[in-house]
Amino acid sequence: MPKPKTILTLREQARQELTRRKRIIPKGFSIPQDFAEFTEHYCTIRSGSEFVPFKLYPFQVELAKLIRTYRRVVVFKVRQMGASEVIAGTMIQDSLLNPGYSGVVLSIGQNESSKIAGRIKAMPTGIPNLRWASNSTQELRPEGGGSVLFRPSTPYAVRSLPSVTTLFFDEVDYIAKVSELYAGAAPAQKMAGDQARTIMVSTMGPEGELGFLWQMLIMGNDGIDMAQQIQTARKTGFHYWIDSNGWCKILLHWKAHPIYS
Repeated sequence: MPKPKTILTLREQARQELTRRKRIIPKGFSIPQDFAEFTEHYCTIRSGSEFVPFKLYPFQVELAKLIRTYRRVVVFKVRQMGASEVIAGTMIQDSLLNPGYSGVVLSIGQNESSKIAGRIKAMPTGIPNLRWASNSTQELRPEGGGSVLFRPSTPYAVRSLPSVTTLFFDEVDYIAKVSELYAGAAPAQKMAGDQARTIMVSTMGPEGELGFLWQMLIMGNDGIDMAQQIQTARKTGFHYWIDSNGWCKILLHWKAHPIYS
């Protein structure tokens, strides 16, 4: 028979609470600024049926560097490349480094956004005594840090937020009325200034070359041959360029993945 649960006295509860509060981050510890170091030493990721250290592949290191460097990024990719985990992982790192940080993950619906929240929450398991001030499928905020919100892609999902540092549109080609969503969300980044980031990621949607992301890819290229860009991506696996409007455009093919290739 199962043992009956022990009812803690008020004294015991107080002692446990005191012990919890004494668990502070060790003196001298700081969150690494380098994303690859942060993930390898302090993050885990699910691989099959277990969690393993999140050691980035070379193309994921490059992806993280580009989204740190450029304010506007488009990623056109194949499936199962871990791009969403990398991008959302940089947002969690930023929330740990900067108390004023505010990021928003926008996916097809709340269910899809919440799944990303669940995956990202499990990442920073190696950080000593990490505690969450807000811990739900709609918001992750470490104690003393910034916040990452997870929202469905509705036209009013971001309009009520006073200031947003990073906007991450996941599977943007599957979002209904994405143009309205983008137009409504952009003003929330004005207060972030040069720190503002907009990242759009997707596989090819049902509308094909008429889809939102493909249209973003072909605009502002000033004579750049898209067929040539695609051919290069198919050979190298990872290819990018900067268009005349400052957008960093990334093509991510399965050949970039050391296991799939």
